[in-house]
Amino acid sequence: MVLLSITITAKNEAPVIDKVLNNLVEQLNDLNYEMILIDNWSTDNTFQLLKKYENEYIKVFRYKGSKGSARNFALKNADGKYVMALDADQIYLNLDKFLKDYFSTYSSYAVKIGRSSFPIISPKELLMNVGGWRDLQFGEDWDLWFRLAEACKYVYLADYDWVFGEHIRDHKNNYSSIISRIRKYMIKYRDLYIVGLPVYSQNIYDKFFYRLGRVLSFFNSEKKIVYNCTKYLEMPIDKMGSEIDWDLQFHYNLIKYQLLTCKNKTIFLEILSKIDNYLKRNYGIM
Repeated sequence: MVLLSITITAKNEAPVIDKVLNNLVEQLNDLNYEMILIDNWSTDNTFQLLKKYENEYIKVFRYKGSKGSARNFALKNADGKYVMALDADQIYLNLDKFLKDYFSTYSSYAVKIGRSSFPIISPKELLMNVGGWRDLQFGEDWDLWFRLAEACKYVYLADYDWVFGEHIRDHKNNYSSIISRIRKYMIKYRDLYIVGLPVYSQNIYDKFFYRLGRVLSFFNSEKKIVYNCTKYLEMPIDKMGSEIDWDLQFHYNLIKYQLLTCKNKTIFLEILSKIDNYLKRNYGIM
């Protein structure tokens, strides 16, 4: 049986995909793994570049749909006991060290790490049991994390920045038209409303698109689900000497929610203690 399925969905990533995949292959030679590579209907030659890597252990598919549904397609085609979903524009470092930590300590949980682009690693069965990713283009990761937290199976590890190298994004949106940008904002705020992720921006345009997104959600096949854990996201973190960004605050409170509501509290006490130490080093807890 395959131990780990690495899934990557890529759309118009031709300028960077070789660098990303070669970096992964070089790090994982000694691991029992497979890769599931999904070209999400690119308009450049991403699919042709992915096909170069296809072999017994690397499967390449073409799929047309939202980012969330493409990730779910990859999940259903994965044969590994565990699934690690990664992004197609991120260089990852020290994955062997991280995977050793995961398999030795957190292997029954779904884990998100660091302050950068790392969607999740989880037992495949757990992801399937909570329904995988929903058919959303934006916020599909948060939507999954909320359902995992409701199932008492979500872990966030803050102090793993050493896993992240270069996040390569210069090739994106260079030639996008005003119409395509407006459409992107409409879809983004529609999906954020469906997920129930609070939006803090005071920008008049963001407020307008969020209201518009709420209206558009009524015409979308994926409907808003009110997760219990989202009520905890904006709770202030005690003893903070300085403000932290919303992303870290939300993750902290997802762990706190599980501590308050789940039967097995030990793991969440340990995780909160580790995040508190991270906050103390980086933000100054009073």
